[in-house]
Amino acid sequence: MSEIVKRIKEFIDNEGIKVAALEKQLGMSNNSFRKSYNNGGSIGTDKLENFLRQFPHIDANWLLFGKRNEDEKSIKKATEPEESYTKKHHNNEIYKLQLEYIEKLSAEKALLEHENKILREQLEKCKK
Repeated sequence: MSEIVKRIKEFIDNEGIKVAALEKQLGMSNNSFRKSYNNGGSIGTDKLENFLRQFPHIDANWLLFGKRNEDEKSIKKATEPEESYTKKHHNNEIYKLQLEYIEKLSAEKALLEHENKILREQLEKCKK
């Protein structure tokens, strides 16, 4: 298994991020990360770059090479609040996805209500 994929999985498990949510956030197709993880594969550099952009507080040295940058670690400890940035960021992403989903459902509901109205009118015409 790619060590990078393994470390990404370790990270999302620690942060409580679901694989499906990560795939969506990174623009990956469904189950592509899971397949890479289960089959010992890797992910493309574009997805890796996107991951590092989505989670800028990740120690890239650790992600890529498995080694922590001690200077970076000490800076993070001094500047980050108790709740990790990732959880806040993840919660914001979930909130955005939920809003998008609600908007999509609202649009579908409006369309169905309109179609229902037309069908009722047609039914009334047929009854006469």
